[in-house]
Amino acid sequence: CYPPRPVSTPRFLNAAPEHFEVWARLFRELGVDDPLPTADAWLNTQGPDTFFAELDGEIVGYGYGQVLGAS
Repeated sequence: CYPPRPVSTPRFLNAAPEHFEVWARLFRELGVDDPLPTADAWLNTQGPDTFFAELDGEIVGYGYGQVLGAS
């Protein structure tokens, strides 16, 4: 049996202009046929609702969500 490996806690980041290239790479991995927006269009339309998970200094994923109404 191996000893347990230490587990890092991810850090969550708001979308920023420097995240566009990593977002574009991850988006392409989804296999979606939608064209990529420009960096400015992405930041203005999707950026406010996008966050990134960073683990040990590397972006490992992103999430996107919108609040549609009070529950």
